This record gives sequence, structure tokens and C-alpha cells, in this order.
Amino acid sequence: MLAHTRLPPQGPSPPSSAAAGGGGVDFRRKLHFISAELHLDPFRLLATHPALRSAPLPLLRDSLGLLTSHGLSARDASRVFSAFPSLLTSPPVEPIRFLSADAPLPPPLLRAAVVRSPRLLAASVPDTLGPALRFLRRRVSLRREPLPLAAALLLAFSVDRTLLPKLVFLREATGLPDPAVCAVLRRAPAILSYGIETNLTPKLQFLAECMGRDPAAELTEFPHYFAFSLEGRIRPRYEALRERGIEMSLKDMLTSNDDEFRDRLVDGTLSGTKARFIWDKIFLLGLKSYGYIHSHGWKMDQSTMGFSYSPGSAVPMKSIQKLPERLPGVPIRVIEEPTISPQVLASRMASLA
Repeated sequence: MLAHTRLPPQGPSPPSSAAAGGGGVDFRRKLHFISAELHLDPFRLLATHPALRSAPLPLLRDSLGLLTSHGLSARDASRVFSAFPSLLTSPPVEPIRFLSADAPLPPPLLRAAVVRSPRLLAASVPDTLGPALRFLRRRVSLRREPLPLAAALLLAFSVDRTLLPKLVFLREATGLPDPAVCAVLRRAPAILSYGIETNLTPKLQFLAECMGRDPAAELTEFPHYFAFSLEGRIRPRYEALRERGIEMSLKDMLTSNDDEFRDRLVDGTLSGTKARFIWDKIFLLGLKSYGYIHSHGWKMDQSTMGFSYSPGSAVPMKSIQKLPERLPGVPIRVIEEPTISPQVLASRMASLA
């Protein structure tokens, strides 16, 4: 007689793989679409955005079509979906409409902005995009249409948490009034995207404390200063100029490429060397008059002992009282007359050639 074995009650059957989104023809087509057309790892996307499992394939195609219809390539769209997989299942209709119609950004600019900052398409129109546009248009008075790319990228930032605090910081740190700060921001909108602690503060401190320059005047003249790396460009270039006693504007110091900057260093160094040589020769020739040294155009900068050219210049003797120390043992003949005529000076300078 066979023993009867009581089997445990059967639990609920697991959902079919197709219903769960884990198998079936439709699901495999979805995986193929993500991997073959978007060139993305479907399993990574599924792990980060589980809603993809149940999303119908036509919805994913609609999301791709929306982006490509506004100038983005399939590759561009892939970058967007990789950063924000939720946009595959929630097509960013409202953000794209706002950017293309309200901002408004023409297709090439919209594409450039979205590729640089995909979160533009994930941002809320009423909470982020709209307030940011009003801030730029009304507070900063950025009236240009279309917006420059640097300003378009700012639309993804919160006014209260990011944009307004940067404006207030610049006003307080530089002492510039609101209209002047806004004028700086209109020329360099990207400043509003830089960190206060990581970018703005250390660069302002270096400008004022190390370079001895007035931040208000310098930023008014060259607002793109903050775009350059402090340790990679600003500090090393300033040190190179300081060591050689060369003065240069922030724009000339930072915007030239490495070869151009080296050429300027060489030119500045050679110019100073030539000027000092001529000055020493003037002393050797005794071209020193009562009260003034006549340099035939070369004028000494008292702070750096460098020289600049200004036709017909003459420097007070008190400004050069230390120069004889640079010529030990060389007797200096003082010409007891108030001036030397240009003709006499020219003839003596001719002997320097």
C-alpha cells in the first residue's frame, strides 16, 4: 500500500516573464532598441530606472523622436538618456517647448545647451527654468536673443540656491553696485555657475592680496578672469611676469596661448635688458645734467627699475639715486647745465649704435 504524502500548499504562481518585463518578444525588442539604437547598456539603465521594465517600446521611441526633432542626433539623445534614464519613460515635452519657444533657443543652440547640460530637460519649467529665465532677463538685464550658450546653461540652476547668492557675493566682495555687477555678468554669464568657495573666493583673494590689484576695476575690465585655472594658469603666469618685472593686463596675461605668452616674456625681458644697457651707456658717456638724467626717450619705472619709451622724457635725479651703485668704479661726470639740447643728446646717442 502506497503511503500518501501530504504536499505543502502551492503558493501563488510567479508572474510571467513577459508580464514582469523580464522576458518575451516585446521586452527583447526593448533591450535591442536600447543597445542597438541608443548604444547604451540596457541592464544598467534597468537597474537605475526600473520603470523601463514596464514601459512600452513606442514610448521610448517617442522620447527619442522628440529629441531628434529638435536638432539632437541619436548620439546626443543617448548622452541625455544615459544621464537621465527617466526621460525615456517621461518624454520632456514641456522643457523642450519652453527652451525652444520661451527662451527661445534655436535648434543649434538648444542642441549645444542640452548636450552640455542634459539636466535642462529634466528641470521643472515652473520651478527652475521659468524663474531662471526671468532672473537673467529682469535682474541681470540680459536682453540678448537668443541667449548666449553660457547663459542658456544657467537655466538649469535654482535662482534662490545658486544664481542670486553669486550675484550678492560679487557685489559684497568687490564693492561694485548692482548695475555694475550685472554688467560684469552680462559679459561673462558663466560666473554665476562657478562655486563661491572653490572658485570665486580664492581667485579674488589672489587678485587682491598677491597681485595687488583692485578686483572691482579688474573685473570691470576683464570679467572672464574667473574662467581660468588659478593653479594652472593665473598663478604661474603672474609669477613669471613678477620675476621679470613685466607689467601686463589680465587679458593679455591669461588669454594668450603658451607660445604667445613665452614670446611676450622674451620681448619684455629683452626690452628691459636693452633699456638698462642704454641707461648704463648714458652714465658712461656722462649724459647727466643738473637735476635730470636725459634718456632720449627711455624712462625708468621707479617701482620695478624697468623702462618704458616716451619720446623726449626726462627723469628727476631723485628717482635714479641708486643707479650709480649698478656701475661700481665708473666715474660719473656731472654736466653743470640745466638741460642738454636734443641735438647734442642725439649726437651722443648715435655713438651707442
